[in-house]
Order: sequence, then C-alpha cells, then structure tokens
Amino acid sequence: MLALSDDLALQKRAAQIYVGKRYQTQQFIGLNQPRKNQKIKIAYLSGDFRNHPVTHLIAELLELHDRSQYEVYAFAWGADSQSRERKRIKNSVDEFVDISELSDSAATQLIKNRGVDIAIDLGGYTQLSRTQIFANRVAPIQISYLGYMGTMGCDFIDYTIADEVLVPIENCQHYSEKMIYMPHCFQVSDRQREMSSKKLDRVDFGIPDTGVVYCCFNNNYKITPEIFSSWMNILKYVEGSILWLHASNQSIIENLNNEAIRFGIDPQRLVFAETLPHAEYLARYQVADLFLDTMPYNAGTTANDALWTGLPVLTCMGNSMASRMAGSLLKNLDLPELITYSLAEYQTKAIEFGNDPQKLKSIRNKLEKNKATSPLFNAALFARNLESAYREIYRRHEAGEKVEHLHIKELT
Repeated sequence: MLALSDDLALQKRAAQIYVGKRYQTQQFIGLNQPRKNQKIKIAYLSGDFRNHPVTHLIAELLELHDRSQYEVYAFAWGADSQSRERKRIKNSVDEFVDISELSDSAATQLIKNRGVDIAIDLGGYTQLSRTQIFANRVAPIQISYLGYMGTMGCDFIDYTIADEVLVPIENCQHYSEKMIYMPHCFQVSDRQREMSSKKLDRVDFGIPDTGVVYCCFNNNYKITPEIFSSWMNILKYVEGSILWLHASNQSIIENLNNEAIRFGIDPQRLVFAETLPHAEYLARYQVADLFLDTMPYNAGTTANDALWTGLPVLTCMGNSMASRMAGSLLKNLDLPELITYSLAEYQTKAIEFGNDPQKLKSIRNKLEKNKATSPLFNAALFARNLESAYREIYRRHEAGEKVEHLHIKELT
C-alpha cells in the first residue's frame, strides 16, 4: 500500500500535469453584476445524464431542490440515449440544455448567459469530461462532485463535497479544493430506484444450490492482482463457496479463470454475471450473501446499490478518496464491523463470515434495521444539508470572503 503522502500527492501531481497540458484558466466576467432575482442559480454539468451510476445516485436530489430558493439547471452532452434516467433528469430541473453540439467556448457563454451562481462538475477527469468549460470559469463558484473521486489539482474548482471519513481533515493538504464537509455521508442516494419484483433464485444464474455466494459487481478494471489473490484465498478456506463477478467481455472471463487455476481454485467456482436492466440488476443482489469490495478503488454506486437491497458489503479502507467510499457508507449505516484496514484483515473477516452463517445473518439483520433510520438513504435530509452548504458558499462569495473549508451542521 502506498504511503499517505505518495497515495494522494501522486494523484494531485497527475491532475496538475493533465490540467497544464490541456487547459488554460480564464477569469469569470461579470461576477458583481446586479442579480435579476433572489433565487440562487445552480447548474449540474455532466456527460452522464443517462443509464449511468452518477445519474442513478443524483436524480432524486434534483427533484428535491427547493424551487422557492433555487433555479436548477442541467447541462448535458454525449449521446442522447432516450433512457428512462435521462427523461427523469429532464423532468426534475427548471431547464435541461443539451450542449453536445457546442464548442467549449460557446457552451461557456450559453451557461454564463443564464447567470449561473454555482456550477457542479459531475464528471471531473472521466471519459466524457469537458473540463475546459470549468477552466473558463463558467460560474463564480465551482464544485467537483460524485463522478470523479480525487482532487482536480487545479485553481478553477473551488470546492469538493466530502465527509470526514472520505477525506479526513489531516488529508486536506493533499487537495487543491476546499472541502464541503457534509454532516453524514458525502454520497447522495436515490430512494425512488426501482427493483424488480421478479422472484430470482440461484438457479437463474447458474449458481449451485449450496455454499456461500460472495459477489463483486464492480467494474473489472478495479480488480487488482492483490485483491484477486485475497479472493482466491477466501474461496480456499470457505468450502463450497463461489465468487460471482460482473464480466464486461469474454477475455476477462478467460483471464480470471486462468488466474483461478493458477491459485489451485476450480474455475467452476467463478460465476460471471451478464448486464441486466437496472431493476433486475438490483434484484440480483438478493441472491448473494456478501459483497466483497475492491481496493484501492472501492465500490461507489455499486456499494450503495448493494446496501440498499440489504446485501452487506465488506470493504478495505485505504488513504485516498477512491479507497474510502464504501467505508463512508458503512459508517453511516453503523456497520463498522464491515470496514477493514488491511487486506489481511479483509481476508480473515470474509472467511469468518463465510464459515459462520449465523454471524452473517446477524449482520444482514442489522443492515436491514439500520437502513430505515440511516441518513444514507434519506435523500430529503441530504438535499436540505447540501442547500445549506450552497447558501453559505454563495454568502461567502457575495461578501468577498476567502474560499475555505466548510463544515455543515445537521439541520433540525
């Protein structure tokens, strides 16, 4: 495992190099122009307003914003999939604008013309990023959130939304952004997601009738040799257990099967899941017994989905933002027994749960009970707390105050 300074500082340096090559920061024009109305104008920008993890998490938040205080915009790019998720975003905002055909310069001007006060980048340095729009200072206050789990390493993103598990206070020095510390979890959740009522069983997925079912539906690129080695040791010490994985192509299946053989594990104990409609994908979690998280890039939306369906998630927490996501979710569900701090501890706990059905059942019961009261799945509470943050950073900007870390207190 990288030392803290290496783990975070390396990510920041990479971001700075990326910015230096591609982007030039421009000054925002007209910051002190008179306001035409008293509502704060907030804009969410993303290339992922479609069937995508970011949209799966954020849709209800956009619906819940207080329209008496805020005007809410969504600026989108990328293929218009006509998906249910995209239509939901369109219906949840005051104005939805597709800027796919606009240059960064033209898109910047269009958004500036709306008089946006706070712009939220939901993509960061991900596949469809349009970071130049933010480098152009499209709004006087700019925030990175949700889609990119790390520092942007630049001077044009003012804040990132976090919590004290995701980014401990002592780690702030490694981020160019100031933290907006939420009182609970950094991650918003959607209570309206639909889970199929179709009765699913092991036989539907080619899983044996007996034995513990470990699963991990994270993207395959998150599977490192170290984590896969731990998984093989877990299978070795939990008789009859199987590992259920998502596979995006046949080559991945072949490679992982070959690795299992190298560890002395029958590849028949690896079961590969196909892509399903989202409602059936959620229902599929109920067939598994324990979700094994990846490290150093944790499950984000995937962990949220698993926990929401009632499936415990075992995680290994590291130092960087990406390696602390699942730990933040579990803390908010009061499930610290599912957070480990080394791969050795992670492996030991997974084996322990696999060999003790009663202990695993107890954890599932605790998760089910805590879901009902946890702030993790209270989207309305999250929206109120986030709006409190928006009001305060807007007030600070209007008063000419310096951008600093912000700790949001729970609203009563």
